[in-house]
Amino acid sequence: MLPTIYHWATAASQWAAASIVPAGNFGGQGPSRVGARRSMSWSGAYDMAGNVKEWCWNEAGSGRRLILGGAWNEPVYIFTDADARSALERSSNFGFRCAKYDTGGPAARARDPITRTARDFSQERPVPDRVFQVYRTLYSMTRRHCGPSSSLWRKRPTGSEKGSPSPPRTAASA
Repeated sequence: MLPTIYHWATAASQWAAASIVPAGNFGGQGPSRVGARRSMSWSGAYDMAGNVKEWCWNEAGSGRRLILGGAWNEPVYIFTDADARSALERSSNFGFRCAKYDTGGPAARARDPITRTARDFSQERPVPDRVFQVYRTLYSMTRRHCGPSSSLWRKRPTGSEKGSPSPPRTAASA
């Protein structure tokens, strides 16, 4: 059976992408042999980042299924983004991984279709003017904030001030 999106994401350690992705096969010339890249998740699964995208069990609606992990010829951010493709679509950078589950219990619900709900901001009521003005002051900037400043630079170190930061030397200051 294909893994659910939840089981795949847990096995891939997506939360640790910063350490897994650099060891993956993103930017490679094609799929690599299992374990060749040493891109292993905390659960011991190899090559889940940037080798081939892997199909998941969950439907995403309209006859599409989720496919995760990112392939060797895709940008690295795809490792943490879910993609949905037609279940009949085939590509040289698609693959699969198998999972074995108990047939009942709470894990059975993990196989349910994934429904994404998006907030329709056009249906929202605006806040009253007084409330809006409070929010506006939190995010407003004056010209004072936009200009460059040299207030953080210290004078060139002399004697006991060695090690203090100083501005870079230019031809005029040499």
